[in-house]
Amino acid sequence: MCCSFSTAITPPIRTKLEPYGISNLNPKMAKKVSDGNKMALWSFKVVKLALILCIAVWFENPSSSKMFVLPEWLK
Repeated sequence: MCCSFSTAITPPIRTKLEPYGISNLNPKMAKKVSDGNKMALWSFKVVKLALILCIAVWFENPSSSKMFVLPEWLK
């Protein structure tokens, strides 16, 4: 579901200025980006809750993933 965060996608569909996806995506790719965004934001909420409750949490994703430039992750 989060494949749209891959750095291997060319041309890029996410940038540092548009981490949630560039504005001119075709409908098929826009759906993938939207689904990835929803999953990423849900995952961040789970991680944040675990940290608040002092529960150990592990978040697996490649370190090069563009997911890590989303504002929620940078906080």
